[in-house]
Amino acid sequence: MCTAATYKTKDFYMGRTLDYEFSYGEQITITPRNYEFDFRFAGKIKSHYALIGMAFVAGGYPLLSKGEVRWQNK
Repeated sequence: MCTAATYKTKDFYMGRTLDYEFSYGEQITITPRNYEFDFRFAGKIKSHYALIGMAFVAGGYPLLSKGEVRWQNK
C-alpha cells in the first residue's frame, strides 16, 4: 500500500511512497523549474514547477513512475 503526505506553509509539498516488490531501474531525479519538455502528443511545455521524485530516465527525460504534477501556466 502506498502512503501520501502533504505539508503546507507558504509553499506546498507533497510526497508519496512506492511500495513495489521489484525495481524498474528508477532513480532519484530532480527536474528544475521550467525544464523544457517536448511531448510527443502534447507539444512543448516550458513553464512548470520543479519536480523531485523517483523516475526512470530515458533519452534525458525523467519518466516519473508515480506522482502529482501541477503545471504553472504563464
